[in-house]
Amino acid sequence: SEVTIQSYNLTWSQDGQVSTELKDGGQNQAEVFVGSGRCDISVQAEPSTGFSLPATITIPPNSDTGESDAFL
Repeated sequence: SEVTIQSYNLTWSQDGQVSTELKDGGQNQAEVFVGSGRCDISVQAEPSTGFSLPATITIPPNSDTGESDAFL
């Protein structure tokens, strides 16, 4: 059976700051800019029925001083 994704909850944390964005179910990309420290990114789909488990990505600290880009 087919499941419709109504929205996505995108959460990322770095240096003690947590940010959250709610994305429309029709979107399939999110852009997150992070600094050189460790960053934890989590995305969880909100389907029309049932539930989904979050997927988590951890970006380790960067030894460079520039910014890192992560695409989900």
